Amino acid sequence: MSSTILNMREMVRGHCARLRFTFRHNTCCVQHLESVAEHAYFVGLYALLIAHSVNERFMMKDPSVAAEIDVAAVLERAILHDLEEARSGDFPRGFKYSDPELKAQLDIAAGKALDQVLAPLTGSPMMRAAWHALWRDAKCDTPEGCIVAFADFLSVLSFFAFEERGGNWSVLEHCNLMVQYFEEFRHPRFDFIRGLVEQVDPLMKEFFHDPRGPDGSCGHPGGAGPAVRRLRDQS
Repeated sequence: MSSTILNMREMVRGHCARLRFTFRHNTCCVQHLESVAEHAYFVGLYALLIAHSVNERFMMKDPSVAAEIDVAAVLERAILHDLEEARSGDFPRGFKYSDPELKAQLDIAAGKALDQVLAPLTGSPMMRAAWHALWRDAKCDTPEGCIVAFADFLSVLSFFAFEERGGNWSVLEHCNLMVQYFEEFRHPRFDFIRGLVEQVDPLMKEFFHDPRGPDGSCGHPGGAGPAVRRLRDQS
């Protein structure tokens, strides 16, 4: 019976392995092709570091931290949060979030893609249900989910920052989207990591500074765009 619990051949050579060559940012001009597996590693790393830092503050009786973080749950969610992309591929954020109805339909499709990944991986319905629940709630409103959500953003920010550092100014086309993305973390549910979120503010201004000025030459009208200009005006 134990041989049906986890299919090693599927784990090593099946859908999961596709994450190493399923590439993100597939509608962007990029210098480095980032795989979903690479992205998931950095989400896990950042989430782990943040979770431990929050628990350190909890032990020091920081009033902004109401409870200890379940580090194992954070890591499980971070690792699984994009697993469905082994079947579906990466949906660009600007497309996925362009319409609420579209987002809802894509979420349904993503859930079906995840089921296709999990079905050959294990013969245990309980394990499939548990993994599906972790995936579904990966970025929920719990402190653990908030940490994964912020780590997910940081992984995207880091990728674009290194692209920009390497001279790929075309990533500036996405700066308005990144500013809108960052605004999500001003919500009160992220107050327990407010100090970390505030550290990212100057990084956003630094990374998305258009070195060629606001003449539109970076590939889209208006240079960096109004959202980024508002962000810089706050400095």
